[in-house]
Amino acid sequence: MGKNRIKGNLRELVGSGPEERARSGEERVEPTEIRFTRILMELGADKLFKDQWELCTLWCELQRDKPELLDVLEEVLSYTVSHLQDALKEKDNLEQALRRREEDHDRVVRSMYEDMEGQLKEEREKRQALDSMKQGVKKEQILQELKMREQELEFTLTKQRELESRINTLSSDQTDTRGKNRRLQNINQQLQDQLEQSREELQHALSQLQQLQNTIKQQQRGKEREVLKVSRNMQKERESLMRQLDLLRDMNKRLRDDKDAQQTQKMVSQKYPFMSPTPYPPCRCVHAFSPWVRSVYPY
Repeated sequence: MGKNRIKGNLRELVGSGPEERARSGEERVEPTEIRFTRILMELGADKLFKDQWELCTLWCELQRDKPELLDVLEEVLSYTVSHLQDALKEKDNLEQALRRREEDHDRVVRSMYEDMEGQLKEEREKRQALDSMKQGVKKEQILQELKMREQELEFTLTKQRELESRINTLSSDQTDTRGKNRRLQNINQQLQDQLEQSREELQHALSQLQQLQNTIKQQQRGKEREVLKVSRNMQKERESLMRQLDLLRDMNKRLRDDKDAQQTQKMVSQKYPFMSPTPYPPCRCVHAFSPWVRSVYPY
């Protein structure tokens, strides 16, 4: 039950992220550090950890940067707080039982000593009365009563010895309780050491994850530079092809014009044979001597 309560309160912190704050509009939300401290106080765990602000800082960093690692810290906190609370509760119960035994013992001893003092006082008074008596009849009665008082005193002494035996037993129980307290303190220290070790391992894992992220970022930047370089080369090739296409279009237009002029010249020569054909001026363009141009317009 304690673990479920702790995990529920900690998950409440995880849910209060930026998205939830954005949905709440103008509603004000307490900072995560204050809420974390209040939850530790409600659980009674604020006195268990001396470095609870370091723990809160670690929690906030995980919530902001690596929320997937919150479950690890959550399990460690739940286990530690639950076991520490159980240990402290057992320690308090043992201390209360020991205090009750000591109070009962003191009350019994005080009552017995008061009875003994009263009896001794009565005996002194009766002895004084016996000394002052000169009559033998009363002396015998007093002696009998004194004998009875001595028997009562013997009974009281026997009871006192029994009480001393009980005191020794209580002292032995107190020694056992102190041993249990020392064992509980050792368990508490072991749990603190385990928590510190878990936090160091978590810090190491976060450091390795940060290095991996930096490596991925560097590789991504290199890929982006390669893509940009290829894109620029493709753009240059495209511009070159477009220029060549424009030249081919101009050349094709010239060839069509030359062909039309040649056909017109042939028609004029056939209609007027006495007219000698005028030679067509050769093409002076850049690609006039290319194989493709000669196959279309051989001159």
